[in-house]
Amino acid sequence: MQRRGPATAFLEEVAEGQIPDSPVVRSSRLHQLGPCDGGSYAVHDSRAPSLGSGGESPPSSPIGHNWEINYQEAAIYLQVHATLELFALMVVVFELCMKLRWLGLHTFIRHRRTMVKTSVLVVQFIEAIVVLVRQTSHVRVTRALRCIFLVDCRYCGGVRRLGELKRPRGGTEAHQARVLSMLSTHSVAPPGPEPLFLQPGCLFRRNHCGFYLFSSNPSDPYFSTLENSIVSLFVLLTTANFPDVMMPSYSRNPWSCVFFIVYLSIELYFIMNLLLAVVFDTFNDIEKRKFKSLLLHKRTAIQHAYRLLVSQRRPAGVSYRQFEGLMRFYRPRMSARERYLTFKALNQSNTSLLSLKDFYDIYEVAALKWKAKRNREHWFDELPRTAFLIFKGINILVKSKAFQYFMCKCEIPQLRAPSCLSLLLFQKVESTSTVADAYRWLNHTVGNRTVVDEGYYYLNNFDNILNSFVTLFELTVVNNWYIIMEGVTSQTSHWSRLYFMTFYIVTMVVMTIIVAFILEAFVFRMNYSRKNQDSEVDGGITLETEISKEELVAVLELYREVRGATSDVTRLLKVLSQMERHEQNSVVFLGRRSRTKSDLSLKMYQEEIQLGKPKLRAQRRLRQSADSPGGRVEGCAIQDGGR
Repeated sequence: MQRRGPATAFLEEVAEGQIPDSPVVRSSRLHQLGPCDGGSYAVHDSRAPSLGSGGESPPSSPIGHNWEINYQEAAIYLQVHATLELFALMVVVFELCMKLRWLGLHTFIRHRRTMVKTSVLVVQFIEAIVVLVRQTSHVRVTRALRCIFLVDCRYCGGVRRLGELKRPRGGTEAHQARVLSMLSTHSVAPPGPEPLFLQPGCLFRRNHCGFYLFSSNPSDPYFSTLENSIVSLFVLLTTANFPDVMMPSYSRNPWSCVFFIVYLSIELYFIMNLLLAVVFDTFNDIEKRKFKSLLLHKRTAIQHAYRLLVSQRRPAGVSYRQFEGLMRFYRPRMSARERYLTFKALNQSNTSLLSLKDFYDIYEVAALKWKAKRNREHWFDELPRTAFLIFKGINILVKSKAFQYFMCKCEIPQLRAPSCLSLLLFQKVESTSTVADAYRWLNHTVGNRTVVDEGYYYLNNFDNILNSFVTLFELTVVNNWYIIMEGVTSQTSHWSRLYFMTFYIVTMVVMTIIVAFILEAFVFRMNYSRKNQDSEVDGGITLETEISKEELVAVLELYREVRGATSDVTRLLKVLSQMERHEQNSVVFLGRRSRTKSDLSLKMYQEEIQLGKPKLRAQRRLRQSADSPGGRVEGCAIQDGGR
C-alpha cells in the first residue's frame, strides 16, 4: 500500500468531516402441549387467579421446564456463536490495522473515536474468548456498544456529523485548523438551562399538587400514592390515558377538570412547542456556524496543500504533473482523462500552472462526472433507441419460463381430470383433519384454567429482538403505551417504569431534533427560493471543458514518460482513436454533479462570506509570518486523524 502525501492528507481531512429472576410463563403455548392422549397438563398464566376453592395452588407442571430445554436445544451452539463473533471481530481488527498503517501511530492514537472503537473491540474480544473458554454465557452489556462499529464507517459520515462534536485538529499552532464546534446532539440543547428544566420543574410541581388535591378520593386509583400520581400525570402528558385519569375526580367534583385543562394547556401545548421552537432556533444558528467553519476549514486545507505542491523552480503555481500525483492519492479511482479534465476545468487563467485562486475550487470540480458531449444533427438523435428496446423486451419475454410453459402443448392436458380429482380429495382431507383437530384440542382444553388476555397485549414483549423492536415502536407512537408499561411492571418491579419513561423522554428529544432538521431544510429552501428567484436549483451543476487533439497527445506522452498505468494509457488511446475516426480536432466534455446544500449555502451566505474575508486574510498573514523552514517541515508531516 502506498503512503499518501501530506497534501492529500490536508484535502481528505475536510472532505470526509469522520433478565428477570423468574421467567414469565406465557399463556399462548398451546402448540407445546403433548400429543392428543388426553393429558391433564395445564399451562397457568402467572397473572390469572386460580379458580379452585380455598386458594389451592394447582400441581406444578413440567411444561415450563420442558420449554426451557427445548429453547436451549433450539438455540445456536455456544461454540459456534463465539467462533462467529470472533471472526466478525477479526474483520474489524483488520480494518483498524489498515487505518493504523494509513494514518500512522501518532495520528491513530490522537483520534478519539478510533481509540474508543479500539477499546470496545479489545473488551469484546476478551469477553468472547472468556465465553469460549468457560463454555457458558453470561449477561454481556458490551453488546450494546456494537453500534460504534456501525457509526465509524464511511457510509455513516452524516450520522457522525449529527452525533459527534467536532474539535480543532492537533498540530503546531501555525498549522492547526481553527474550527468551531460542529453540529451535534449535545450542542442542539437549548442555549440556557431555563428551557431545559422548565418542563420537568412544572411536571414535578403539578404532581405534588395533583396528589394533595385528589388523594383523598378513595375511588380514584390514579392519585392514591405519590408514585401513582407521578406516573399518571406523566402518561397524561402523552394524552394516552385522557380523559380516564380525570373521570374519577370529575365525577366527585366538576371543578377538578380545571386542573387537568390547565395542565395539558401548559405542558402539552405550550412547553412542548416552546421546546421545539428553541431547538429549531438553536439548530438553525449552529447550522450556519457549521457551514462557515467548514468553509474556513476547507480553505485552510487547500492553502496547506497548495504550499506543499508548489516547488522552488515554479513558485507561481501547480503544474499538471504535481496535480496528477495529488489526484492519484486523493481520488485513486479517477481515470487519467478525468484527472486532466479536472485540471483543465480548474485552470481558469488558461496557463500551464494552477494559481491558488483556481485551486480553491478543487472540492467542487473533483466531484464532477465527465462524459463526452455528442453532436447530434437531428432532434430525434437524443431519443432512446426504440427498436433496440422493443426487440430486447421481446427477447426477454420469449426466454421467460412463463411464456415457455403456456406455449408447450404437453402441459395443458395436466390441468384436467387428475388436477380436479386432487383438488376434490384435498378438500375432503382438509375438512376431516379440521374435525379431528377440533376433538383433539377439545380433549386438551377441558378443565384448562388458562386465561388469555384480551386485546393481544401479551404479544408485546421482549422475548426476541423482533418483538422488542415492535414493542418499542408502539411505545414511540404512545397509543396505550402505559398498558405495556404496567404489564411489564406487574411481572418485574416498579423500577421498570423508569425504563419506559426514560425511553419516552429520549425519543421525544430525538424526534424534536429530527423535526427541527426537517423544518430547517424547508425554511432554508424557501428563503433561498425567495432570494434567488431566477436561479435553477434542481438543474444541478454542469461544466463544459474542451480538449484539443494536441493536448491529448501531450498528456499521453507524459504518461508514457512517467510509465503510468496501462489502463490510463489505453483509455487515452481510445479517446484519441475516436477523435481520428470522426476527424475531430477537439472534443467537448460535460461535467455534471448534483447540487448540494454546501453549494446553496455558499450562494445564500455570499454577503456574509465577503464580510468575513478580511478576517481570513488576516489569519493567513499571521500563519505565513509564523511559518519558518523548520515549521514548513512540521506542516508537511501533519496528517489528519478525523476520518
